Amino acid sequence: MSHPGDGGRDGDGTGPGSELVIGSRPPSLERRAYDAVLHWLLEGGASPGNVVPLRELSRQLGISRTPVRFAVGRLHEQGLVDYDARIGFTVSLPSVADLEELFDLRLMCEVHAVRRVFAHGAGSNRALGDALALEAREGSELAVRVATDPSLFPAFSERDSRFHRLVIDYAASPRLGGWYEQVSLRMVIFRLGLHVPLSRERFEMSAREHDAIAGAISSGDEQGATSLLERHIGRVRVQTIERAGLVRSDAGRGKRGSRTPASIIPAGRATSSEVIAWRPDVPPS
Repeated sequence: MSHPGDGGRDGDGTGPGSELVIGSRPPSLERRAYDAVLHWLLEGGASPGNVVPLRELSRQLGISRTPVRFAVGRLHEQGLVDYDARIGFTVSLPSVADLEELFDLRLMCEVHAVRRVFAHGAGSNRALGDALALEAREGSELAVRVATDPSLFPAFSERDSRFHRLVIDYAASPRLGGWYEQVSLRMVIFRLGLHVPLSRERFEMSAREHDAIAGAISSGDEQGATSLLERHIGRVRVQTIERAGLVRSDAGRGKRGSRTPASIIPAGRATSSEVIAWRPDVPPS
């Protein structure tokens, strides 16, 4: 698999290195570096266009830059960071084409998951519908309050993320779950730096749509459930693409500096749901 040329710089005067082997299971030190860089991307205040601070990441981890370059190389292969020979590795900037494709993939995963659940039998769709209804009910209660009490946003956003992940989990397909996790992770990276007004109408609409999807699944209406899911994700697609243009404009005005993290050593691996839960500028889905 190809990599950026070794002759360029990676943000601190070193190249990506030939040791970036994608696809093999990394040793524990490289896994630690990968988790730390991912944690910095998701929870360290990074924005699209920021240079990845390899030297600082290495210093805080107390390791050489070799495993950190390995980690950043993996993230580059996953599309989470870009590489430019002039400035090095940077947090990926979304394009409309990127976002359109990611939403297409997300929709394909979730709709396929719903169909798999129905194929498992009536008991499966009722179990999923009940689980989704609980998440939707909790989300609806929070939606009424979160616009005026931003401290509740983490709880609301966690419910939102869990709702969609339940759809995938009940499909009982590890491969589908893995694909969905990668799509979700890229969506979170692309949403970094987005600033979306927190309106009660916005939150309540998301909660109502979740409740309708849960009801259709519980009642055995496969066509209705997939149709509602398509409309819901389509609405979020429009919102996200509109905001992505603002992020690209900001980056184009010179906001490509390196964000130095106060601490990049995670207690555990960050997941897309954890990130969404703790970033109040990420729109609900």
